[in-house]
Amino acid sequence: MKQRNKIFISIAVGIAAYFCALFPLRLLYPEAGKMATHSISLFTACLYIALIWLFTRKSGNEIIVKIILIGIVIGAVGFIIGFIGPLVISPEANQGPLLGIFITGPLSFLGGILAGLFYWYYKSNR
Repeated sequence: MKQRNKIFISIAVGIAAYFCALFPLRLLYPEAGKMATHSISLFTACLYIALIWLFTRKSGNEIIVKIILIGIVIGAVGFIIGFIGPLVISPEANQGPLLGIFITGPLSFLGGILAGLFYWYYKSNR
């Protein structure tokens, strides 16, 4: 795996892990201090980054990594559009960001995986 891809995937997964740990901690333990929740979230993000570096150390499955990378990139774009779009269009709607979390993000990720599979199929038959 190329170094820049490894860095990109690690940073993206680290940021996602940080926020995916921070928000549930804040909701489940509102009495906990900000320092504790940020520390636990930062530890979780560092753990995920370390796991990504370890698992991609010897990547013989280059095509699977490319397929997942395409899925992550397209999923992230769909998530951002679905999350920020309703906030821009209708700021008073408090459930707008749920579109990105539950619908456009996961569907874009699955669409990205399919696009990666088609890309691999096209490239292998070429």
